[in-house]
Amino acid sequence: MGKWIKRVLAVLLLCAMVLCYARWIEPRWIQVKKVELSLPGLTEKMRVVCFGDTHMGLEFGPEDLEKWVEKINRQEPQAVVFLGDLFDNYSQYEGDPEEVSRVLSQLQAPCKLAVMGNHDVGGGAERVYEDIMEKAGFQVLRNQNVQLGSVNFVGADELLFFVPQVEGLEEEGKCNILLSHAPDYADETQGFQLSVAGHTHGGQVCLPFYGALVKPPGGENYTAGLYEKGDELVYVNRGLGVTSLPLRFFARPEITVLELSPQGE
Repeated sequence: MGKWIKRVLAVLLLCAMVLCYARWIEPRWIQVKKVELSLPGLTEKMRVVCFGDTHMGLEFGPEDLEKWVEKINRQEPQAVVFLGDLFDNYSQYEGDPEEVSRVLSQLQAPCKLAVMGNHDVGGGAERVYEDIMEKAGFQVLRNQNVQLGSVNFVGADELLFFVPQVEGLEEEGKCNILLSHAPDYADETQGFQLSVAGHTHGGQVCLPFYGALVKPPGGENYTAGLYEKGDELVYVNRGLGVTSLPLRFFARPEITVLELSPQGE
């Protein structure tokens, strides 16, 4: 066998291994990522767990959601935030949405908040999303705010289908945290110590030293992890599910544990 044939076979074998990893291993290799932040306006420590982009129906179902809920409950959060895109395409979902509500209701936290994602608006989910989340004990914020201790959570409406309006919802003297599905909305706001979003899946498929192959509208400026925007911070969660292709590569699914403390601690 010639050297060139061996090289071709080696390359094909490597490609097959990478594809198997991206298809079967990384999409299920959940990272529970702890992020410590000191924020102005905060007067007590608070643990906030963020997750989203579950895209039920494409690759994952309620049995997977149950495992994710168990991981979240082990963090003992004071607040749980869902960042949108519950279903991938609700009009094609073959499962029971009541089962999704039942599993989400097992999340144990004094405060459970959610915002709406673009897949929750498209695909026929808009008419059921709020009902499903509210049955699970979540408060869906659509240009609304809710306070927990010294934190003022502000939830923005979905960016790609609607026009979010959060101006005036900030509370002076509080730690203002913006919750949105699309991270680029942070560039249209000010006065928030922290913005938290999802939507991008961390790129879902990334190349080393290059980054995300595709950045979706609304997620072109912020892809994954922590960013500084002047004196403010932006954090992008990589999500738990997949969309378009059932692959992840260099973009592990993520549950984010925000360990918040008063500035100076």
